[in-house]
Amino acid sequence: MGLIDCLFIADGRNLPIFEHIVNSPAPTFQYVKDRLNSMRKDDFEDSGSSTSVFDHLEPVLDIDANWRVAWIKLDSVYVIVAGETFPEYTEVVSDDEDDEEEDGDDATEQKQTVTISRTVNDLQYLQFLTDFGTVVKSFLNGAVLNPAKVELNAHNLLLILQEMVDASFPYLTDLNQLQELLPSNSILNKIISTTKQIQGTASNSINSLAQGSSLLHASSSASSLASNHFQKGVLPVSCIYEKSGNEIPWRKVNVKHTQNEMLIDLVERISWIVPATRSPKPVYGASTYYNLGLSAKKSKPVLATIDGTVYFNSSLSGVPTIQLVLNLNRHDLGVPSFHRCVETGIWSSNPGVVQFIPPDDKFTLMKYKINLLETETPVNIWNYMGLVDVELVGGLGIERNEFEIKLQTKLLNTVKFIEDLKVEIHVPKDHTVRGLRITHGDLQSRNGVQEWVLDKMLPTGINCTFRGQLLRSGGDPSTFKPDFVTLSYSNKGSVPSLIKVDSMKIISGGSTNVKPYKGVKYITQTNNIMHR
Repeated sequence: MGLIDCLFIADGRNLPIFEHIVNSPAPTFQYVKDRLNSMRKDDFEDSGSSTSVFDHLEPVLDIDANWRVAWIKLDSVYVIVAGETFPEYTEVVSDDEDDEEEDGDDATEQKQTVTISRTVNDLQYLQFLTDFGTVVKSFLNGAVLNPAKVELNAHNLLLILQEMVDASFPYLTDLNQLQELLPSNSILNKIISTTKQIQGTASNSINSLAQGSSLLHASSSASSLASNHFQKGVLPVSCIYEKSGNEIPWRKVNVKHTQNEMLIDLVERISWIVPATRSPKPVYGASTYYNLGLSAKKSKPVLATIDGTVYFNSSLSGVPTIQLVLNLNRHDLGVPSFHRCVETGIWSSNPGVVQFIPPDDKFTLMKYKINLLETETPVNIWNYMGLVDVELVGGLGIERNEFEIKLQTKLLNTVKFIEDLKVEIHVPKDHTVRGLRITHGDLQSRNGVQEWVLDKMLPTGINCTFRGQLLRSGGDPSTFKPDFVTLSYSNKGSVPSLIKVDSMKIISGGSTNVKPYKGVKYITQTNNIMHR
C-alpha cells in the first residue's frame, strides 16, 4: 500500500502513451478511465465538445473503495497517478519486554494498542505531479510535452520515476539532486549507441541479456557492459543509479562557476477594486472640458492587496550561506512562504532577514501577501497602489450621456516608462463604445471587449483622458456608463509596497577568491485593478 502505485500518461483522446507500475497490484489505465467516465456522466452529459475524460473532474478523487486517482495536465498530455486509499485510522501494537525475572518466572510481555491517524493530504499528490512536471521539462530542455515527445523520451521518464519514487512514496523530488543522479540526453544516447556496438561482438550470453524486452533491463545492461568505457573517460565514472548522498538535497555537489553572481527579482502584483466615484455636478465652460486631473476625493477600495515573490538566481561556487536583508517599509509580512533552504527561525526573530544556502540556478526564494486594508499601523493606502491611478466618471456632458476615464502616471526617478498600459471597458449588454476625445492611444475591439490601448512604452508623469459615449444596438446614445474598467500594465524599477533590498552578502562558504556580482531588479505587475 502506497501513495503512488502506478503512473500513466495519456493524450487528449484518452489513449495511454506511457505506463509505469510502481507496486503490484495496481489498476489498469482502462479501469481508471472507465471509472472516471462513469463519475463524469453523473454530472455532465457527453456533448462531444470535449474529448478528455478529465474535463470537469476534481484533480484528486476516489474512483472506488480501494483506489485514489490524481491527475494534472502538462501542455497537451495528462499525467495520472493512482494509489491505494488509506484507512482513516489504524491500530499499532507495541511490545514491551520486561527483562527482569520475578520469582523465577520467565520475562512477561505487555502489549499496548494505540490508534493513530493515517489520513493523506490531497496536496501530496498534486505536489508530486507538479514536481514531476518540472523535472521532466527540465530534462527535456523545456520542450513542450506532446504525445510524440513522451513516446520518444520514454526511457528518460522511466529513469526519472525510478529516482523520484521509492516504495510507492515520493523519494527524491529536488531537481538539482536528480540532475546529478540521472544522465543527460547526450550521455544516455552514448550509452545506447555503445550498447549496440557491444551487442555486435559480444558472446551469446551477453547478447541474450542485452536483447531483453524491458527498457530498464537494457539500460542497466548497458551500464554494466560499458564499465570499461567509464574508466577511459568516455562515460561518467559513477553509476547513474548511485545516490549522491548530498546532505543538502536542493543543491548540487561540487558546484563551480567561473563568474560568481547572485541576482534577485522582486516582483509584486497589485489587486484593487475601487467603487464608483460620484458623478460631478454639471458645470459648463471650456475649463471643465480640459480638466485632466483626478478627483481629490476618492472612494475607499473594497480590495487592496499586494502579492510579492522574490526570485533568486544563484551562480555561486561551493556551498555558500547567504544573508539577505530586506527593508520591509513598516509592512508586517508575518511568516511568508519560504523555500525550504531558508532558516525560518532567523526570520521569526529578525523579520526582514533571510538566511539560506541557495540551490544552483534560479528558484523562488519566498512569497508573501500584504492586505492594505488590514494593516495594524495607520497608513495612506494610496501610497501603495503603484504608479498608475485610474478613475471612471459618468453622467458628463450637456445631456449627461458621456463618461470619462482618467489615467495618471506618477513620477519616480527609478522608473522611466510604464509598459503595455491598457484599459478594458466593460459595458452593459447590447452596448458599444464610441470615443469622443482621446489624448493618448486609441480604442480597439478584441474578442468583443473594448480596449483603450496606450503606447507600449508610456512615459511617467503624464495624464491621459478618454471621453466617450455608450451606444445602444441601434446606434442611439445611452445614458448608461460602463459597468467597470480594468487596468493592466507593468513597470521596472519599483514595487508598490516600496520594499527594498538593503544588503545581500555571503556570510560563510563559497569562493573566497572571487567577489560575487550582485544585482537587484524590481518589477511591478497587475493582477486585477478594477474601478467601477
